[in-house]
Amino acid sequence: MLAIRSLLACILLFFSIAVFGQYRQDWRSDIDIIIQRIDSVATKFQKTFSLVKPYHRDKDIREDWYYSVVDGKVATFEIEYVIDSIEFSEIYYIHKGRLICMEQYEAPYLSVYADQLKSGKSYFFLDNSLRQYVVTGKPTANRQSSEVETLTRFQQRYAELQRHMSYLR
Repeated sequence: MLAIRSLLACILLFFSIAVFGQYRQDWRSDIDIIIQRIDSVATKFQKTFSLVKPYHRDKDIREDWYYSVVDGKVATFEIEYVIDSIEFSEIYYIHKGRLICMEQYEAPYLSVYADQLKSGKSYFFLDNSLRQYVVTGKPTANRQSSEVETLTRFQQRYAELQRHMSYLR
């Protein structure tokens, strides 16, 4: 009888460890679901504005900003601009006030096909900590500098968005 109880206890212990391990590694699925939800409602609530910024002494660039507010909070925003026939895109996904995903892309301006992408980067965050990043095209810096640079870039862009949203009200 004691052997059966011990065997059942071991099976239960291994099962609970396996379930907990799966739960802890499933953070990426949770982020993907949140991004899908944001994307599904973002176009319904999307607003836009443009900014002209100095690039060189004799050249300005125009940034087109797209953002969506859901339940009174910014859920996603995107910035697109063109420099020397290269189109740049930055896309930010926010959940509970924190960055969960940032994507950056470079492609020839007015490119038709996805395979014309010059480079792309996707950064996935959990509690302001970089958990995964995926790079296509050009090599990138190491993980630690990517985390700091990405969060800094997000904070700067988010503050800029907040400032301009207050002007648009």
